[in-house]
Amino acid sequence: MLRDSQERVRRAAISGLVTLESSGSRGAIEASKTSFSPQYHPWITRQAQSLQATQNAAQTSEDTTKRIEALEQLVNQLSKQLAAHSAAPHSSQ
Repeated sequence: MLRDSQERVRRAAISGLVTLESSGSRGAIEASKTSFSPQYHPWITRQAQSLQATQNAAQTSEDTTKRIEALEQLVNQLSKQLAAHSAAPHSSQ
């Protein structure tokens, strides 16, 4: 659809790709810029940037989730070690 002869179809295709957050389509969107009249170039650039921002946010969210999971595992390990240490008999001096 990005190569359709009608500009309105190509614009709709770009809008659809951005709405669907289609990963990997940023390059195709940017490459399609040459098939549009110059008045649409800023809009196409904004659409590509919007898609990139969405993908960056998704990656950041995924990275944050992984960090939280790793911290939860560490807290569990430390809790077990603390419990084991607290349960161990202490020698009197």
